[in-house]
Order: sequence, then structure tokens, then C-alpha cells
Amino acid sequence: MGKITVKFGTPLNLFLKLEKYEMDIDGPIKILDLERELLERFPQLKDRTANMKYVYYVLDNKTVRDRETVVAEGQEIMLYQPTLGG
Repeated sequence: MGKITVKFGTPLNLFLKLEKYEMDIDGPIKILDLERELLERFPQLKDRTANMKYVYYVLDNKTVRDRETVVAEGQEIMLYQPTLGG
């Protein structure tokens, strides 16, 4: 069994009161499956203020939108939501 590190960017880290989460995996995992597991582990992500539809993923310093992208053991992935300010 391996691990991946899931980091939460703004505003998710403020919403969850958590900077990162070490997730156990049995092998490579698609972002779609990662998302499902995170929704199960953190049900507050289902809240409309943190809709996963608007979450972006950063893997290997690249923003990834394809939820079929695979995350492998030992990798780090960051989740964030773009925010506007003024």
C-alpha cells in the first residue's frame, strides 16, 4: 500500500481547516476516484460553497482538468478553487 499527498489550496484549506491529507492507495488512482474518496472522507466538500465541479488540480506543477488523469504512489496533488477579489 502506498500514499499520495493531497494538499488543499485556498479557499479549500480555510473551509476544511486542513492544509494536507496523506491518502493511502493500493496503486495508481484516477483523479475521479480521488475525488470520490475525498468527498467520502470530507463530506463538507459536498457543500455548494466548495463544489468539486469548480476545483482545479495541480499535479507535477501543471494544472490538470481531465479527471481521468492518473496519480501514482508518492505523488503530490494540490486542489484549489480560483477566487476573485476586488
